[in-house]
Amino acid sequence: MAENLKRFNEILVKSIDEAISELLSPQVLTSLYKYLNEQHGIIPDELPYRLETIYTVLDQVFGVKAARTIERHIAKHLCDKLGMKFLDTPDCTLKMYVEKAKQLS
Repeated sequence: MAENLKRFNEILVKSIDEAISELLSPQVLTSLYKYLNEQHGIIPDELPYRLETIYTVLDQVFGVKAARTIERHIAKHLCDKLGMKFLDTPDCTLKMYVEKAKQLS
């Protein structure tokens, strides 16, 4: 069970990396990780446990609409990697998408 969670979390972090790099740029991803580390003490491996903080930072930097778009893009990458169909659900947060994917994987 712990191995499955570890694998899921690795896929989630990779999905975050890819989605932000694709939408914004690898430089923005690097800057975001630096900010998360310096301001919130978060390293990439901890991202699966701090999804609300990620959303808060994205919201502060890019605004609500952009943050939601980034979250959906991350969720889509996650579903693709897990071989699941992505269902865009209004008002669904990244944390909610991740919980659904975790239950179905």
